[in-house]
Amino acid sequence: MLVRRALVLTSLLTLAACDGGSGGGLDAGRDAAAPSDAGADSGRCTEFTPEYCPREYPMAPIPIGEVCQAFVDAYCRANGLCCSDDARVYPSFAACVSDQTVRCEDRERGYELTELLAAGAVSYNQAAAGNQFARLATMGDMCVPIRYGDAILGIYRGLRATGDACVRAVECASANCASGRCAPAPLRFDPCTSHDDCASAGLRCAPGGCDFRLAEGAACADDDECESRACRAGECVAASPDATYCASSMGSGPAFE
Repeated sequence: MLVRRALVLTSLLTLAACDGGSGGGLDAGRDAAAPSDAGADSGRCTEFTPEYCPREYPMAPIPIGEVCQAFVDAYCRANGLCCSDDARVYPSFAACVSDQTVRCEDRERGYELTELLAAGAVSYNQAAAGNQFARLATMGDMCVPIRYGDAILGIYRGLRATGDACVRAVECASANCASGRCAPAPLRFDPCTSHDDCASAGLRCAPGGCDFRLAEGAACADDDECESRACRAGECVAASPDATYCASSMGSGPAFE
């Protein structure tokens, strides 16, 4: 069983590494992703909890108004299948879906950008979204750490040019919105007021400006300070199923933050 999982995971990660060169960059044209047996192994797959049972993920297009429905479902399966701390697993799949959908659809930091699409600030490819979902949901079933919010934002393409007014980085072709205007990608030591000002270059906002993210073992205040995007008990730790899929006191988890 472990050997089969390793082979499937290796294949998935190899495909993920090849995304950048294909049209749209998201595996267009491949067959549906292979099902995982994580649910059966976890003991959570029963006739009363079919939502945790193995499934396939066809690469069906995802309309923009159904993005959260799809990716929240994937996160909540992983919360039940992959989190080893029962105290941080939602009491039911439905409870997880209800809470995480609110987070995913939040108007300030949410991921269904229907208004920005209507305003011509972003483009969205339904087929690319379906391909991305099929691949990542399969990997999530195998407990590979995935920040689904980041993955969703990667589907959109910002259409605003440098100097155009913006509210969120996703609107900008440069993926950087600074002081209400689309700006070039930040450089190290550029001034910043939040991690969002530095994120498009893979940096964090430090006291001296944008700077490299911190290595494992370094003191941290939040996930975005760490290379692993996982800060626990004030220390950067390796990305892991628990760090990614366990919800804190029936709260956030890093999926849609």
